[in-house]
Amino acid sequence: MFVPLIGGVYACVVLTLFDGGVIGVADGAHSRSMATTAALAFLVGYFSDGVSGLLSNIANAVFGTLEKK
Repeated sequence: MFVPLIGGVYACVVLTLFDGGVIGVADGAHSRSMATTAALAFLVGYFSDGVSGLLSNIANAVFGTLEKK
């Protein structure tokens, strides 16, 4: 139920990071078109479930789980 919402949040955060120059090419020119921005937001949101699972596995490996403690 929350997967589409989380995907939308991920897409907005990544686009904000790109526009702020934190990630990506920081040449000072914002020449991305609306179609490019929409395609990037779609891809980030679409693959967000897999990324969330990967980040969860990494956190469990680094910090452990409650059952192991």
